Amino acid sequence: MKRNVLIVLGALLATAAISVASIGLYEYFRPASGYWNEDTEGRRGNSIAEGPHDAATLPLARALDLAAQHLPGEVLKVELENKHGRSIYEIKVLAANGRVREIELDARTGKVLEIEDD
Repeated sequence: MKRNVLIVLGALLATAAISVASIGLYEYFRPASGYWNEDTEGRRGNSIAEGPHDAATLPLARALDLAAQHLPGEVLKVELENKHGRSIYEIKVLAANGRVREIELDARTGKVLEIEDD
């Protein structure tokens, strides 16, 4: 009984930690958030707002929700890239079985383009 309570508490704490991390990622990468970073050359800029992002791009939170529907697990890395003129979210996920997998989503429509082992 005591072991079951500890397992449930651990699961709740892990879920809370993932939620806090996801909110932090969303706030950091959200284009209108006002959070800034500096790249290696000292230029200031919003990392997602630069490059392939535009008004038609799905918000990061929505992309993460869509990715979790198809590939549940802990998000390790998110990139917004431009491949062949198309904006793509690449999301690396640590699956429950310990495998690192990557899901690619069309950044405008949210359509799953590919799921592969990383």
